[in-house]
Amino acid sequence: MQATQGRPAYVSKGTGHALSSLGSSSRKEGIVIASRSSVPPTTVDAVAERLREQVLTEEIPPGVQVTESLVASRFGIARPTARAAIDRLVQEGLFRRSAHASARVPQLTATDINDLYFARGCIDREVARGLADRRTVPPQAHAALVDLLAATNQSPLLDIVAADINFHRALTDGLGSTRLTSLYNSLMGEVRLCMAQVQSKGLLTPRSIYDEHVIIASEIASGNSERAAEVVTTHLEHARVALLKNLENQDAQTSARPD
Repeated sequence: MQATQGRPAYVSKGTGHALSSLGSSSRKEGIVIASRSSVPPTTVDAVAERLREQVLTEEIPPGVQVTESLVASRFGIARPTARAAIDRLVQEGLFRRSAHASARVPQLTATDINDLYFARGCIDREVARGLADRRTVPPQAHAALVDLLAATNQSPLLDIVAADINFHRALTDGLGSTRLTSLYNSLMGEVRLCMAQVQSKGLLTPRSIYDEHVIIASEIASGNSERAAEVVTTHLEHARVALLKNLENQDAQTSARPD
């Protein structure tokens, strides 16, 4: 791939049932996550990762109850361990749980999607501006671009989502603000849900997302802070509009079904 119009060239490194057991190996979430800790995963870590995968692939569909007893039975673990794994996904936003009720995968409404992308925009635009002022694209963001370039429509959904989210997380981490990173991480569960929907429903291709990420990185590297913020806005808007359109289509199909 040749660099064009001032954009950097990135080279590719290579072109069940709900609540299933821990039998399959868990996926790492790319270079950003893998580099943070070398501590071996605990049972809670492993169960939380499997639940996370099953939520994103809709093996656990939106609205389904996920109880401590069910998780404990399926994974062959104690209920306190199951509770800890569920609590982790509640904290991440992948599960919602009201008082005296079991956890469920949230069914994101149009209001949820609009609010989530509003919040993301507020953060992502300032991140782009801050990095552009420094003309700095973190190495982890470059690595995420390579991973996303290698992905195709036939790639595992979790790999595409990981590369997508790792790019944005790497940019945020690159500013070096622990509070900003913590704030951004509080959105990541619902962001993952949206990214997974984008891929599972074929709303945007991995290549189109990659191309927009390249433009963002290029504007940051060039020091064009306002242009970088504008490109981020356009990038997020493409996903927001696609998700809302998909939700409208689902609602129309549901309304058209006979009682």
